[in-house]
Amino acid sequence: MNKIKEDYVSYEIAELLKEKGFNEPCRAYYKMGGLKEDMTVPRDWSHSVYIDHTSAPTLQMAMKWLREVHNIFIQIELYSKNGDYCFEVFKNTHRMIVEKNEVYNTYEEACEESLKYCLINLIK
Repeated sequence: MNKIKEDYVSYEIAELLKEKGFNEPCRAYYKMGGLKEDMTVPRDWSHSVYIDHTSAPTLQMAMKWLREVHNIFIQIELYSKNGDYCFEVFKNTHRMIVEKNEVYNTYEEACEESLKYCLINLIK
């Protein structure tokens, strides 16, 4: 029996999210670069009270934050029969398409790279 596990953003993406103002309660966080989970109560681990902590949302939570806070929509697509993935990014109600024409081996890798692209290039 396979056990489905949460896919948290990488430490690099967590730091970018923190820098861009992500402050949502999460059950996981990074401390000194290592991922930790606290299944009790979700917290904003990036808050100044937790000096050496950075919130670690799931990939989907980070993507939802981009949609709801910055009106940035990420679409992950199956690229080939080999199981490769790519992504497109839509910004604003005018649906300006920002494309990233690279191919990734997994869905999660495409999510991670799309988040990185958005955080670096679309949020100031």
